[in-house]
Amino acid sequence: MFRSTYFHRLLIITSISLLISFNLSSCKTEQANAKDNDGKSKAKTIAVKVQEVTKQPVASASLFYTGTIEAKNTVRLSFQTPGKVQQVYVQEGDDVRKGQLLAALEQVNYFNQSAMSQAQLTMAQDAFNRIEMLHKKQSIPESEYVQAKARLQQAKAQHALNQKQLQDTRLTASFTGTVARKNIEEGMTVSPEVPAYEIVNLQRVYAVVAVPESEIHYLKVGDKVTVKVSDITEEGTIQIIAPVADPSTRSYQVKVELPNKHNLRGGMLVETAFEGDEKTTKQVMIPSAALLHSPKYGDHVFIANDKKARLIKVAVGATTNDKVLINKGLSGGEKLIIAGQHKLRNGSSISL
Repeated sequence: MFRSTYFHRLLIITSISLLISFNLSSCKTEQANAKDNDGKSKAKTIAVKVQEVTKQPVASASLFYTGTIEAKNTVRLSFQTPGKVQQVYVQEGDDVRKGQLLAALEQVNYFNQSAMSQAQLTMAQDAFNRIEMLHKKQSIPESEYVQAKARLQQAKAQHALNQKQLQDTRLTASFTGTVARKNIEEGMTVSPEVPAYEIVNLQRVYAVVAVPESEIHYLKVGDKVTVKVSDITEEGTIQIIAPVADPSTRSYQVKVELPNKHNLRGGMLVETAFEGDEKTTKQVMIPSAALLHSPKYGDHVFIANDKKARLIKVAVGATTNDKVLINKGLSGGEKLIIAGQHKLRNGSSISL
């Protein structure tokens, strides 16, 4: 009876094992059938809408750019001699006047060096006075007089240098303005190469924008510019047009000076409207909604190419209403994807 029970249990276990193996085999078969003949999963096709890229007339009298506010005068101040910071008198955001003490270094070593050089100068002066009297009486050789005079000049120069180093332990403001940055703390060791403070003068400011090379010739120094910051509108004047383009963007920096009547701060975003010479040219304009931006690719769009989405990097210019000017990347005739582009990657399969 024991042997009969044993074989009965063995039969049940064997049957269960065969059933599990059959189920696993069926799953693998279904997974294999879900793939293409080459073993790869079917690619998902994304439905998109396209529009042919065309060149449209653009009037140069209305050129719009975004930029930032920048202080007209910005100065980075450093100690002219190395040492340890003993006292910090002003903080970021403080208003300072010209000549105001900002910070000071420990002075003990520099004071001692100045005192030593003063003593050496006194001795050199006394020695020279004595030799000079003898020289007038022609009681000493000319060479001794020349040597005494040289030692006196050296002592004067050394004392002047030590006095300058002592004065340089005190850092003062070079003009009236506002402390924008403070890079030192008490107890910190500093060197002349490291800026201690950055001071800005915000009484008048610049609106700084980048103008594409295709449009820079429409602008000139002295042109009036409308500048908008949030709900504030000011009129400024072009003061500086960079003579050389930025090699990475092929754009020129333009600085518009304007009075700071509304307490504008450096780094604020601005919108500018340039009124240049009236001239109409045909340029590539695309819907603003078609333009994408990512940290990896920057400004870019997608175009349709043989049922595939192709990523194109672009350089943008002025924005007008719901369209944006393309300065580089598109030339016209491309099939621009204007709907469904947010789901795409370079090489995605698409259907029109």
